Amino acid sequence: MSASIPQGKTTALVGRCGSGKTTLLSLLERLYTPQDGRVTMGGRNIADYDLRAYRNHFAYVQQDAGIFGGTFRSAMTYGLEREASEAELTEAAEKTGIMPLVRSVKGGFDTGISISGGSVSGGQRQRIVLSR
Repeated sequence: MSASIPQGKTTALVGRCGSGKTTLLSLLERLYTPQDGRVTMGGRNIADYDLRAYRNHFAYVQQDAGIFGGTFRSAMTYGLEREASEAELTEAAEKTGIMPLVRSVKGGFDTGISISGGSVSGGQRQRIVLSR
C-alpha cells in the first residue's frame, strides 16, 4: 500500500471490517514495526524519530470514543503534559462543538462525567475526545 496524508489536514480512514484500518493506524503510531516496507514522514523513516515527539504529531478519534470518568476538563486534557488554560479549553470546545453543552451545565469544564462517558451522548463523547 502507498498513501500520502497531508500535514495539517483532516484525513478519514474508511473501509469494511478487516480491511486494515486499525493495522494502518498501529503502524503509523509505531505500535509495531512493519515486516516489509517502511513508513515515512517528511521522507524520513518514522523509526528515526524520537517516539514521544513523533506521537505528538497525531490525534485521532475512533468511532467508539471512550472517555474516563472525571470532568470535562480532565477528559479534554487527558494525556496533556501541562495545564491547559481556560482560553485553550474554550477554543478547543468551540471548534469541536461541545461548548454549548459545557455552557449549559452549572460547573462548566469542572462538571462531572460518569465512567465511560455514560452521562453524555456518543456524539458528545466524540466531541470531547476531539477537543483533546
